[in-house]
Amino acid sequence: MNTLAVLPIIFPLITGVILTVWRQTSAYRYTYMILSGIIQVILSAYLVVQTALEPVVVMAVGGWQAPFGIVLTIDHFASLLIATAGLITLAVGVYTAGESESAHPLRLPLMQFMLAGVCLSFSTGDFFNLFVAFEIMLMASYALLVLEYRPSDLKYAYSYLLLNIIGSGLFLAAGGLVYRLFGTLNFANISERLIFTMGTDGRVVIISVLMLFVYGLKAGMFPLFYWLPKSYSALPPAIGGLFAGLLTKVGIYAMIRILNLLFNNDPLPFLILLIVAILTMIGGIVLALTHRSIRMILSFNLIAHIGFMLFGISLFTGTSIMGTVYYMVHHMIVIASLFLITGIMMTETGSDSIDQMGNLFKQRPLLSVLFGLQALALIGIPPFSGFWGKFIILAAGISMGSFIGIGALIISSVLTLFSMIIIWFRAFYTETDVVLTNKTSSLQYASVLGLTALSLFLGFGSLYGTNSAMRATDQLQDLGTYQWMVKQAVVKPSPINQTGGGDYDAH
Repeated sequence: MNTLAVLPIIFPLITGVILTVWRQTSAYRYTYMILSGIIQVILSAYLVVQTALEPVVVMAVGGWQAPFGIVLTIDHFASLLIATAGLITLAVGVYTAGESESAHPLRLPLMQFMLAGVCLSFSTGDFFNLFVAFEIMLMASYALLVLEYRPSDLKYAYSYLLLNIIGSGLFLAAGGLVYRLFGTLNFANISERLIFTMGTDGRVVIISVLMLFVYGLKAGMFPLFYWLPKSYSALPPAIGGLFAGLLTKVGIYAMIRILNLLFNNDPLPFLILLIVAILTMIGGIVLALTHRSIRMILSFNLIAHIGFMLFGISLFTGTSIMGTVYYMVHHMIVIASLFLITGIMMTETGSDSIDQMGNLFKQRPLLSVLFGLQALALIGIPPFSGFWGKFIILAAGISMGSFIGIGALIISSVLTLFSMIIIWFRAFYTETDVVLTNKTSSLQYASVLGLTALSLFLGFGSLYGTNSAMRATDQLQDLGTYQWMVKQAVVKPSPINQTGGGDYDAH
């Protein structure tokens, strides 16, 4: 039993409880939050190193062996996303600490509870706890919506709430169908039974398509994305960046994990994903070009780039999953930082409409450089971080002959370039009489600088990024080792299997 697996979940929960009790806003409260975030990042970074050295970190909670108890499983893929989620939450916390107007006292604890739900989603080893993780994450997001929306914007929360409640109901129904079919909810056990006893059962295909719908709703894929742009753009930029960076990627992660473990024997789910990916890429970016609000433009860009990841999943080769893993980490960092940069622009100009901005390049050169660097990363200009993941996915698409998907990806990338050019020329380059407020704090700049530095490292240090993504993909595809390590989670080693034989060889 490895207690390391539970720390990314327990630590933010404890932090959230303490911040809930400690309601009074003060510098000490923010300092505690930042120190807690740093510790969380250090723990998650250790997990990244640990999972690079051994296949899977497994913890059978309470000592109950699978499939009878809760099992936490963290491989390199999960640890990369846990670490990235922790970094983004820390950056948003630092940004919040630097805001001129005090945030609601419950913002910080709710951010921690949402992080705990996200980390549990990445680390759970069974369907029911994945459902619980989604509900923890969503309940925290519902509360943030209610607290952070202006009264005039509360109407945008209704579609978010309704569709996610429907998605949760369908998720629970899918879990019931899985249990009825397999007699267990544990990923490793289901995967083993599916491979050795059930083959391509038609009922499994039906469940897989239902789960694609559920996770696609969470991720914001076509045609289920209409709730996302207005919901995210009406939030304060800090919380919008947190939502954009974390929530949609949980749906993408669940899709990869479930398809890889359980439902990779039938082409129907992947054909559906390919069609949906093309429509998501094109539909999202075309709609982005029709708006003048920077947060709306970024929200629709987010949808389009979810399409890139769906395209990588639809190919479902080792190369395409590797590129998707790389692109997920890149996009989490870049889209969150762009929302935070937009927040600084709003603080300075009083609006997020590009028609009410201008001349920022002369007056705020550092802000202009930060936006430009992250815009280049979002577009995928080499050698920035967005290029490498996209390039790997394109290479996989060429090898599979998926030229329609490749064309959609290229068109969406070109239109992403246009959307960023529109923001740049109108907000940063155009001469205007806009008077800036000088209300931005050094902490807000520090949070954005940190995320930008991470993005630059991911781009210019692409060798490290690709090696890490390759390691994550290799572990995903090594189902035998995953199944065996979950089985051995609480089994005490005997003298036989200490020497490398025993149960493993028998299995």
